[in-house]
Amino acid sequence: MKEKEKEKDIIMKMEMLERVIGQLYKIYAKKFPPDYSFWIQLSREEEEHARLVKELEKEVRQGNLTFDDQRFKVNAIQTTIQYIQKKINQANDSSMTEQDAYHIALDIENGLLEKNFFKTFKADQPGLKDVLNKLILDTAEHRNRINQKKNNSVSS
Repeated sequence: MKEKEKEKDIIMKMEMLERVIGQLYKIYAKKFPPDYSFWIQLSREEEEHARLVKELEKEVRQGNLTFDDQRFKVNAIQTTIQYIQKKINQANDSSMTEQDAYHIALDIENGLLEKNFFKTFKADQPGLKDVLNKLILDTAEHRNRINQKKNNSVSS
């Protein structure tokens, strides 16, 4: 695969990853009505992340953004997407609890941070660095909010 095609494929998969995470959180919002606003807000933020990732594709095409090919594993994104799609299918299982949802969401957000998906981009322009930093910080903030919600629901 040519370099530009590979980069485009990576961006498309990263965008899809953000979208499937958003879909999962939207399902959780419907499944757990008392916390609808919590889950739907996370879902909206994931959709925003997908939009930001899609915008990065233009920057890659213009040569303003590159990948650290040594660190980036396309298969890791595909595996994560498949995992989330499996969780989407399981979300309608009547035995699933909101605690299960918190654990799955934490697993996803932690995985994104541990795999450093957004740190595989290299950008020289301050605006692009800001977008990449926002994606990283938002993911960490999602993890913190989910963790806090999970801990609060255990104690209530």
